[in-house]
Amino acid sequence: QVDHFEKRLRADLAELDEIRNVWKSLENVCNRLEELRDIQWITVQPKKLKANIEELLSLMTAMVPSVKNYHSYHAVKSNIENYLKMIPFINELKSEALKERHWKDMIKVLDLTTIWNNMSDLTLRDIWDQADNLKKNENLLRDIMVNAQGEKALEEFLKQISEQWKVYQLELIDYQKKCKVIKSWDDLFTKAKENLSNILSMKLSPYFKSFEAETLSWDDKLNRIINIFDIWIDVQRRWVYLEGIFTSSTDIAQLLPNESQKFQSVANEFVGLLKKVEKSPLVIDVIAIPNVQKLLERLAESLTKIQKALGEYLERQRAAFPR
Repeated sequence: QVDHFEKRLRADLAELDEIRNVWKSLENVCNRLEELRDIQWITVQPKKLKANIEELLSLMTAMVPSVKNYHSYHAVKSNIENYLKMIPFINELKSEALKERHWKDMIKVLDLTTIWNNMSDLTLRDIWDQADNLKKNENLLRDIMVNAQGEKALEEFLKQISEQWKVYQLELIDYQKKCKVIKSWDDLFTKAKENLSNILSMKLSPYFKSFEAETLSWDDKLNRIINIFDIWIDVQRRWVYLEGIFTSSTDIAQLLPNESQKFQSVANEFVGLLKKVEKSPLVIDVIAIPNVQKLLERLAESLTKIQKALGEYLERQRAAFPR
């Protein structure tokens, strides 16, 4: 009876020792899994996460056969395999296209507004623990992701417009050492019209609503760029033409004193405007000059009248002194 007891005790001790070895073998894997679970969601890198999970799965596979006879081994291994299967979806959840507004929509779909109320506190554990919930609502979540991708394209385009015009400067050239005038216009108008054309396409997008305010703001700015500089071309050309006549000929100034005086007034205002442009030639700054379009419209009207009066005077002179 004593021998039987000793044999039973040795068998129990051997089994206990084997169980201890099982837990020792699994302890490292479980500890590393806990470390992964505690990773802040905002810092999760899907590729790195996948490599870590695959490494843990390899450790499990390499364990001695005796360990694999225990339920605890299969439970841990099953968890790791499930985590590995979630990697493609986690990769989608980590898309840069997903903004806070999209996460709020997904949290509503998952009915987790009271649990996931602070994205900065979210961990990988929170995602893994919702595996079934994520799977059940996968189609609805994917709809949100598709919208996010569509919105991202519009967001990048608006960012591109903003970056482009934030640094776009007018090309200036010295005019008779008096001031600097705008040299070229083609690129300015080409860019503005291209952007407006793309904005028109944006308005037809199903994802336009999220960017409506910003898009309409740029629509307004670009139209102002075209309108302002369209008038500016006319003003600058007329001013250069008339400036050459009134300053090169004292006779004209004496013969047309009213027009000469009006031109001098217009010239002072226009040169003053050009001086402002010289100080800050950024297009965005120029169109932000208070009442610049109204000023140019008024100058254009005045120059047109002066040029008309000059033309009529020259016609009278030709009629009076025919060749």
